[in-house]
Amino acid sequence: MSTSAHGTTETARSFFDDNSKPQTLQVKLKQTGEALEAFLDDKRGRGRPVVCITAGGTAVPLEANTVRTIDNFSTGRRGAVSAEQFIARGYGVIYLGREGCAAPFARRFQELVSNHVDLKFMDKLVLGDTRRVELGTEAAASTAKEGIVSGSGGAVTEVDERLVETLVAYKDAVESNSLLSISFVSLEEYLWCLRMVSRCMDRMGRHGMLFLAAAVSDFHIPSHKLREHKIDSSRGVRGDASSGLTLHLDEVPKCLGMIGEEWAPDCFRISFKLETDLERLLPKARAALKRYGMHVVVGNELHSRYDKVELIFPDGAERQIKKARGVGHVIEEALVEALAQEHFNYIAEGGGVGRGVGSSPAWHRQRSLLHRKKEGGAWSGLLSFLSPRTAMSMVTIVAAAVAARHFRDFLVEFTRQAFTTASEGEEARGGAVASVRR
Repeated sequence: MSTSAHGTTETARSFFDDNSKPQTLQVKLKQTGEALEAFLDDKRGRGRPVVCITAGGTAVPLEANTVRTIDNFSTGRRGAVSAEQFIARGYGVIYLGREGCAAPFARRFQELVSNHVDLKFMDKLVLGDTRRVELGTEAAASTAKEGIVSGSGGAVTEVDERLVETLVAYKDAVESNSLLSISFVSLEEYLWCLRMVSRCMDRMGRHGMLFLAAAVSDFHIPSHKLREHKIDSSRGVRGDASSGLTLHLDEVPKCLGMIGEEWAPDCFRISFKLETDLERLLPKARAALKRYGMHVVVGNELHSRYDKVELIFPDGAERQIKKARGVGHVIEEALVEALAQEHFNYIAEGGGVGRGVGSSPAWHRQRSLLHRKKEGGAWSGLLSFLSPRTAMSMVTIVAAAVAARHFRDFLVEFTRQAFTTASEGEEARGGAVASVRR
């Protein structure tokens, strides 16, 4: 570990020593921790991989009894859409998201109906003959005015159908216990929750992934330096309103290094780097790889981030991910597909646990094989690592799933068997065991 990385870790550790948890946060962490452990134990028992996705921005309060905050523009959309994609691929998802930002599945209603519960939303509500309130589109609302109620003779629009599909997918995720949501607002709350989740994720070993897409504040006022009550706008901070408001902000400790060093060293770690200048993006992403011990850094340029991103790897390789052409596609489809393949490679490779990933010959062999097979789709890369017996059982599962039209069940079972096979191979080679780290 470099001297700078060591200093970063020490600074992050001191943050948790110097900032005691508020009583309300202690209660939340205890309750959330119990639900989190039950969720992870369920996934381990069923052989399913788990990804923790962080999303949204962190608010920095200016007073202890918070009235004013410093915030950023992050909507959490990247994390919300990615969560849906991971669930569709058989992952269990822990969604650590900013309260009020985009959430998995719910964001579809925001995009198709209204971002807020406002008058635009009210216009989408239809009152049926039986005094039932229904949610429709502009077309449904206009037909309702003519005496035709959506769902009782009115034509179902494309938007209506997409809303139904979204609701079905969400209910399926809940029924299969595939999604656990944890919310935060402030920077302090986020960092405490991240530490708790990461430590719990440690039990997943290599079957765990941390997808760190939250927009974490760079500067803050430490809790012990906050004014207790609202800043008096008539007097300013120094007692003279004419002098304006002057704030001194401390740098936020970088906790990413703590994940790889202490909290969850065996989990697959992905961070994101957003820049407005493309020339600065790749150098900063490479620096983040080395500084924080990431397995992948996803580089985003502000104005093109919904169309293309860059994946940067520890071995110096780079790969551009683009959104598929056509209506209805999102870049997260291709992004999650690529990251799921990399995660499987990481499990199958078995060496380089924790620090130093990317330096072993096996890592390079796996990546080369993956890239040769990437045209075959997300799951062709998995098949190349399975024994003939296991591959034949996969074919049987596919045939049965297609016949029953339960394709999602196939994905879940495929993922379970594939990850189990990878772990068995890892143990046979004398590699690190991807089970619970005691």
